[in-house]
Amino acid sequence: MIGYFQPGKLTCYVVSRLSRITLVMPLRTRAGSSGSICAISSRVKGRISSEAATYTTPPTTSAGNRPTGSAATTALSVAGLPTDSFIFVGFLAKKKARRLRQLNELASQTRTLIFYESPKRILTLIKEACNVMGNRRGVVAREMTKLHEEFVRGRLSEIAAQLADRSDIKGECTLLVAGNDSDQNQSWPTVRQQIEAAVAAGQNSLSAIAREIASASGIAKNKIYAEALRISKELDGG
Repeated sequence: MIGYFQPGKLTCYVVSRLSRITLVMPLRTRAGSSGSICAISSRVKGRISSEAATYTTPPTTSAGNRPTGSAATTALSVAGLPTDSFIFVGFLAKKKARRLRQLNELASQTRTLIFYESPKRILTLIKEACNVMGNRRGVVAREMTKLHEEFVRGRLSEIAAQLADRSDIKGECTLLVAGNDSDQNQSWPTVRQQIEAAVAAGQNSLSAIAREIASASGIAKNKIYAEALRISKELDGG
């Protein structure tokens, strides 16, 4: 439920979530200016992962929340991604081949995925996740609950581009990736037609074709590249 502890509280259950969301932000703004407290709390101890909170958390993620608990649940509570169902993965394998297999195994999951990674390897992980899973929505949480707390949100390619411009990344990182939502992606037959047309035009390399179509369609880059390579061989008579 959502509690406004001075002077009262506002409950939020699944059936009332839409009407309650519009009341949360004004309450929180008044609370902040008056020194009172406005918080989202859950009956599930230690995390905001109830179904009702799933719909109330995203609109309040930019309001300066300061949750407590583990890095995984703290990041999840303010990420703006679905919280009703998630998978905590933790650290993936350090060896690339095994790490890519793990990402491939997770690619079909519809639940929000939570990874831990060191600042030295976080950029590599984001790029690999984008190539294997597609250009999904994601969040990198860094230095949570500390002075230099930061949340970098956007598509995985956008997050990677932001971090790539930095000379140094500090602090342990938590990466959250949206689950597989095929309904939001273009259909494979449509994408295949785009691949075939791009390969036949011959104006770009297969890698460039895969990168551009993956970014537009949300389908994994490696899948598009493999199809582009197959079509290229067919056109060459191989």
